Amino acid sequence: MGVGASLVAVFGPARRAASARPIDVYEGGRPGAPSPPARPLLLAAACAIAAVGWFALALPAYVRLALVVGGTLSASSLLVSSRARSALRRSRPLLDLAFPRIGDLVGASISARPARAANTVIALAAITAGSLAIATTVESVTETVDDWTATTWRGAVRVAGGTPLTLHRENLRDLAVQKIRETPGVEGLVRVKLRRSHFQGDEVGILGLDFAELARHSSLQLSAGEEGAVLDALASGQVVVTDVFVHRFGVGAGESLVLDTPQGKQIFRVAGVLRDYSPSPGVGMSIKRFDDLWPASPFRSVWVWTDADAETIVDRIRDRTAGIQSLTFLYGDAVENFGSRIFSRFSALFYLMAGIAAFGGTLAAANLLLSSVVERGAELKLLRVAGVVTRQLVVAVILDALLLGFVGAAIGIALAVVWVDPMLSVLGEALGWSIRYQSDWSYVLYVLAATSFLALAAGVYPAWRARRAPRDLEPLMD
Repeated sequence: MGVGASLVAVFGPARRAASARPIDVYEGGRPGAPSPPARPLLLAAACAIAAVGWFALALPAYVRLALVVGGTLSASSLLVSSRARSALRRSRPLLDLAFPRIGDLVGASISARPARAANTVIALAAITAGSLAIATTVESVTETVDDWTATTWRGAVRVAGGTPLTLHRENLRDLAVQKIRETPGVEGLVRVKLRRSHFQGDEVGILGLDFAELARHSSLQLSAGEEGAVLDALASGQVVVTDVFVHRFGVGAGESLVLDTPQGKQIFRVAGVLRDYSPSPGVGMSIKRFDDLWPASPFRSVWVWTDADAETIVDRIRDRTAGIQSLTFLYGDAVENFGSRIFSRFSALFYLMAGIAAFGGTLAAANLLLSSVVERGAELKLLRVAGVVTRQLVVAVILDALLLGFVGAAIGIALAVVWVDPMLSVLGEALGWSIRYQSDWSYVLYVLAATSFLALAAGVYPAWRARRAPRDLEPLMD
């Protein structure tokens, strides 16, 4: 009876062991083993946090960004850890079709450790999302500034005093401005004067400009106010303020402000809000009003529109001002790509940060794959006994690395789409700028290629270890 009872007791486990595939041994599971719990409450909480950050516009932008990033990363991690094994099992037929003979092995190291795999995937996703979101943010800012510059100064030539080697730009001399105005081919000229004043204890820039002449050749980039009415108001002594000024002080169109001038404190009515991408707040007024308050102020620069080729007119201006003052000229692509020239300086820093983050993600993926090989050496040997050859193990580890990279990149791209809007809000709130969302899909291709390469690199050493792991079993197999 004892023998019979023993046979009955071991019959069930023996039948399950006989029906198990080699992949079930490597995955550390059994046929039909359930996936880890989905933790719906935690998942719902993470999604709620992200939703609050996205929709709660009354919150500060940086708080919204933190909630969106934290919530989406947590939700993604919970989904991957709870669904990785079941997703791989359902995809087995497709994997068998795509990778004959080794389809059962692909994803085994991920399925064996779903929690650690989730951490690795989320690390890669965070790196992908951060890099792509930052690149998109920089692209949006650059394109916005380029569009503003091209719209405001399209076809114009900026003339300033000094030479390209001058450390500090010189103010333009009155005689030089007169010669520029009288140069044949000069169709329009906008003079620029600049001073500093104080408002509510902070320094602000005071801009004197030929606004009417600017509107004749281009247009005023107004955030608030109608161009014709604003021009009339400027001619009568009113002022415009920049977006940054409104953001900093909360004073906009229709309100009044008091500025310190050489003629004492002056009250100005704000006629409109001027779109501007300077980091400091500014107040603009007509040249006539400016000269009344700051008499004998020099010209900072002038903008010239020509009725012929810009290079030809620039050569004429150089000839006419020779011996009066050295001048520098900015025109063509240098004007229209002004934003690109400024923000390209940050590219090196961005690529350095992205490189450091990518290195960390590569180490995380390599650690997961290597631990799967080293810690499960016995299972690898059993797979060899079951007929799995070394080459198949190596290819499976490499494919696991690529699978981690692809899933991480896919999640990262989705997260980047969600992150960009609050990131632009943070930048706009910090600087007072109006930034338009601009995306470049080439960045997505670059990120996919880079992530795949890093994932492949992360799998090289673990694959080499997998190749060596079963060697000590070869004499036994012979």
